[in-house]
Amino acid sequence: MILDKKLEFSDAQALPSTIGATASTVLDLQVADPNIGAGTPVWLIVSVNTSFLPTLATILVEPRDADGSGSLSLATAIMFGKTFSGSLAELQAGDILISQPLPAAVRRYMEILYTTAGSTLTAGKLDAFLSLTAPRRVTSGS
Repeated sequence: MILDKKLEFSDAQALPSTIGATASTVLDLQVADPNIGAGTPVWLIVSVNTSFLPTLATILVEPRDADGSGSLSLATAIMFGKTFSGSLAELQAGDILISQPLPAAVRRYMEILYTTAGSTLTAGKLDAFLSLTAPRRVTSGS
C-alpha cells in the first residue's frame, strides 16, 4: 500500500486521556462536492500504530465531514459512515478499526474525532488515512 502524506488524518497520533480530540489533520478536498467516492473506491483506513495501555479504556472513532471551513463548522458536522467503538483490551498494533470506501456524497472537509473513556491512557497511537487500496486485515467489530 502506497500512502500519500497529504491524505493522512493521523500519523502515529496519541489519543486524548478521556476527552474527544480530532485527528492531527483536517482534509480539504478543495471543492464543495468532490464526488470522491464515485468510480474507483477511495478507502478510509483507521489502524492501531502502537498498542494501548491501560487496556481498561474504550475508544470511539467517528469519521465526519462538513461543507464549511474551520473546526467550528466541523464540530456540527454529521458523520458520514461507520464508526468504531470498542475496548482497547482487544486491540493490538496493526489492527484495523475502520476500513470502508467513502460515499460519493462526502463533503469538502473531512476529519476524524477520537473519544476515549474509562481510564487515562499512557500509551497507544493511531494512524488514519485515505487509500485506493483496501487493507487485508480487519479487526472484528468494525
